[in-house]
Amino acid sequence: MSHTPQIHGAKPFGRSPLADLMVVGGLLSLYEGLKHYFHLTAGVNASGELDGRLKLWCGDLIPGGEWFPTALIIGALIWKFLAHYQPGFFLSLGELPGMVLEGFGVALILWVAARLWSRLIPELALMTQEQAVKSVSLLGAAVYEEGVFRILLLGIFYEVLLYFRTGTIVSALFATILSALLFSIAHHHGPPQTPQEKQVFLFRAASGALLGIAFLLRGAGTPVIAHSFYNGLADLGGQGA
Repeated sequence: MSHTPQIHGAKPFGRSPLADLMVVGGLLSLYEGLKHYFHLTAGVNASGELDGRLKLWCGDLIPGGEWFPTALIIGALIWKFLAHYQPGFFLSLGELPGMVLEGFGVALILWVAARLWSRLIPELALMTQEQAVKSVSLLGAAVYEEGVFRILLLGIFYEVLLYFRTGTIVSALFATILSALLFSIAHHHGPPQTPQEKQVFLFRAASGALLGIAFLLRGAGTPVIAHSFYNGLADLGGQGA
């Protein structure tokens, strides 16, 4: 009997996919709601960088395509939720505090690393977003960047590599590196661009790899929370790496 390699067991990525769906779906809904509220009441655009570019590009290609990236992210989370055994709603709720603590811990690691790195690479300290509703745009950047580069791309790369029987560790390694490189490249193409500095690129790639590891080991919610916390800490500290 042939056996298809499985990336997940009863609890994929170490977390219930229901908990991931609640966290990521909730933060994405919060961001979209706040963004449209500020747009309607104050005429302010609070879109995150990647979110704004994706929606503009998809909207030009497909009627109503501005919602296509959002649908893909939610669809990927729902697919995981339907494809794997679920422990139950209240048990999933019990996982949320741990997910928040894990996310905050990863965010602190990234923030400390950014502050130490910026002392060697002054350009990192200049990379801040100047938008009218910065807190909303930073939340959107975190949710959509993790949605695209971890939930979608890393997950797809991992599944494809496993399909060709490359092994769990090799698949995880290559999928993490590839998605991290694409994550860093995306920050250097399209407005607003960050400085074309090798050290800046490497720091972003290393950050993407850490978030990718968190995704593989602890699920989608942890890196989304970590990225959100990090954006807030970086903005407060004047470090936008």
